[in-house]
Amino acid sequence: MKKFALCSLLFALCACGTGNKWADYYGTAPVGDATDLNAPTRGGGTQKTVAVILPDSDLGSSVRTSVQMAFVQRRPEDITVRFTDLSGSADARAAQMESALGQNPDLIIGPIFAEDADTLRRLKPDHTPVLSFTSDATALGDGIMTMSLIPNQSVETIIRRMSAEGRKDIMIFAPDNPSGYIMGNAALDAAKIYGLKTQGFYFYTSGNMDSMKSAAQNATMFDARGKANTRAKEILSDILMNRTLTAAERASVDKQLEERNKSDTIGDLPFDAVLFLGNAGDSKALGSFLRYFDAPARRVKFFGTAMWDTPAMFKDMTFSGASFAALPAISPEFANIYRDITDREPERISPMGYDAAILAIRALHAPQDAGAYLMDPSGFRGLDGLIRLQPNGQSQRALQIMTLDASGTPKIAAPAATNFIRPLYQLSGQNSTRPYEIKVSGGINPMDYLRLPESLHGKYSAKTYRAGTDKNTNNESRITNPEEIVILPEDSSDPVLADPDFQPVELETVTRVLVDEVEVR
Repeated sequence: MKKFALCSLLFALCACGTGNKWADYYGTAPVGDATDLNAPTRGGGTQKTVAVILPDSDLGSSVRTSVQMAFVQRRPEDITVRFTDLSGSADARAAQMESALGQNPDLIIGPIFAEDADTLRRLKPDHTPVLSFTSDATALGDGIMTMSLIPNQSVETIIRRMSAEGRKDIMIFAPDNPSGYIMGNAALDAAKIYGLKTQGFYFYTSGNMDSMKSAAQNATMFDARGKANTRAKEILSDILMNRTLTAAERASVDKQLEERNKSDTIGDLPFDAVLFLGNAGDSKALGSFLRYFDAPARRVKFFGTAMWDTPAMFKDMTFSGASFAALPAISPEFANIYRDITDREPERISPMGYDAAILAIRALHAPQDAGAYLMDPSGFRGLDGLIRLQPNGQSQRALQIMTLDASGTPKIAAPAATNFIRPLYQLSGQNSTRPYEIKVSGGINPMDYLRLPESLHGKYSAKTYRAGTDKNTNNESRITNPEEIVILPEDSSDPVLADPDFQPVELETVTRVLVDEVEVR
């Protein structure tokens, strides 16, 4: 405690920015400027109690430290803080909560996990406000609020950015788990709101390389584009071998064949943006597979959510130029004090604990009921920027857009909002049902990408290759004139018109190498 007292002398943090009872509190005043949590507070006179209920874990310890920092800095003599560690079985944790509630707290900070928040909601008095840290909407409401970022908001923010950048068609990858379902539904809904067309939506098994490789391969129509490329090379080779060409025509066809020999695929992808809804590890693997399967960086840009806000992403060259939505960076002043106290780096949740404690102090010192104060529609500005608490327990947070450049430090592409006068989000609630996958439609016909001599127009044709199927969509693929030389057959079922003078050209093979990431010094 002496160390805390010493730190408080040096501490100069600059702020960065569903019961009827709770619904009645919300919206009773017009939206204006958010309250600065760093502003001085005044004592309320009457003694109050804050119960801090956190798990006995690294995350719990991180939040506990942040709460202690806030109370030591502000030193509210009229507020008593009581800490309770949650550990053991569900029944044991419930008993520990009941013990903390026996002190009749005026406000509660914690817990972190949804299961404990749901238990606390059933045990606490209806009027007691709770500042928890779970992002699971099913555990919120009836006075249980959260300081954490709701996943939907990160998704909507980055999709709004896609639209602002002029992206039109998106591909979405989501982990096949409850989190992926919630974020996937949010992405599909947000895409409709902001005028983007979802060209594909694929699930994958988190951490499973084979699953992620398969999803990337299917999304990029790699097999169909590869077969179309092979067909294009056959056509170009046949023209060079068996057609009479001018010097200019031969040079053009020869250049096209050289280009096709350097590539595994032909044809454009039906999307110009990819949204990753998984964690950093999954996103890095998927991104590498997408580039490997010819999703060109010059046309297809990568986008991510707040789960990219980790150093693991910041030096990956595959994601240079990619953008993601994130909370404001952790304050350097806060991080320095936290390191001095713990000899550890703060967690992403750490400043949320500090803000929760400051918000609790201000709410208990407010002239109105604490619950009414917390429901202020103008919101608050804390270490993690702008936050507004809602009667359903969910929070609204203002996010910024970050851009990666493989330097190790992401750059701010668009700052976070500074008030709620203009609504930040259109999505509300969480949909946890598993959305349907959207398979890539359309196909690739190599003839659309070849520049044949004018004299050969109508002499060659090819089928359209589609993802996931090898069915011939243009009947048989052959030269229009049956007396002309026929290109190699599409498959064993195609008829072969023999020509004793025709010799197939041996095609050049391309060796592909998957590069995950390279560090450039």
